Amino acid sequence: MFGFLSPAVRDRHFCRAYTRLCQSQKHVYGTSLLPFHSYESTHLYLVACDAGVVSLDSIPNRACCQFEDYVPPASVAAAETERFCSAFSVLLGYIDLQDDTDDGIALFQRAVLLAFHRRFEQCLRYFSGLDPEFANVIARIMGRQGSLEKHPGDLTLDQFVAATGDGFAYLFALFAKAMGRQELAATLAETGRHVGEAVCGFDAAHDYHDDRRSGAVNPLRSEADIPDALTRAKASLRAAAEICQARFGAQSLAASHLLSVEQTLVLAEPDLAVKLAGRLADDVVSPCAAQHAAFLSFPFKALAGKTCGDAACVGGLTALLGVMVGADRLAGACGLKRKVAFVDPLTGQPATGHVECRHKLM
Repeated sequence: MFGFLSPAVRDRHFCRAYTRLCQSQKHVYGTSLLPFHSYESTHLYLVACDAGVVSLDSIPNRACCQFEDYVPPASVAAAETERFCSAFSVLLGYIDLQDDTDDGIALFQRAVLLAFHRRFEQCLRYFSGLDPEFANVIARIMGRQGSLEKHPGDLTLDQFVAATGDGFAYLFALFAKAMGRQELAATLAETGRHVGEAVCGFDAAHDYHDDRRSGAVNPLRSEADIPDALTRAKASLRAAAEICQARFGAQSLAASHLLSVEQTLVLAEPDLAVKLAGRLADDVVSPCAAQHAAFLSFPFKALAGKTCGDAACVGGLTALLGVMVGADRLAGACGLKRKVAFVDPLTGQPATGHVECRHKLM
């Protein structure tokens, strides 16, 4: 589930990094692929900030780039950092689409791959320029994951998350090369492995009920395993954050981002929170239920999204249509935040908080 690294709080550092990369991605890959702009690439940019390769000081303190023209950074290292982050977002989108086509007919995903094949090829060429073995490495990793899904046997969660962890480790280490900071490769590989395992582990918990209905492979044996999968994902994020703090200091922006994401996981999906013994507060909008189709004007009309049937969520989608900063969510999740009262399954204590609706839009 790419788009996983959505923080609980979008502070000024995160927003500046996000908007800068939005400009960069539009410059390199065009407006049509802006829906692929990701929180994962924003995390890498924060890593580059920690490493002193880029600076947020000159970036306006706002949450939207407002389609301003891209002004290249002064240093070559900063320019390559932005180029990598933009390519990383497009790559994650490409892999997600490719994975969907491998799983079934997926006519929409095939149409997107065909419509933007030149952009995707541009992205793949970029990574092959960094590592001539890139295509082979990614093919092997995806092949391993595909083999597990086709022949699961007694599949465990550790086995299930390993391939995604290896993929993120490889790409994070490649990012060190792009920044010109090869000495960070081992550190970033270890961080990336934890992040990848958290992404895949959370995906298993989040999709458990859908997978049971569809017959898709899921390493969790029963609903009772969901809290353990969430706990594992949280632990992986904390481990990645600790690595960043050890390398870049206690004030690491990348670590702060990961810890903010970690805070959202127990309640990442309102329906899931309810299934884990929570309950929605009486004065809030009901959880995701009915689907509401929404069609956008070109180039996004192909992204026929779905949100909750709630009026508030429909309103949230309307806002997304008019605010480009939310375009990445069109290929990810609804994004509506709501207040909930719940019993934390990890501590058993009652609590309240705001959660972001992660109901998939596609």
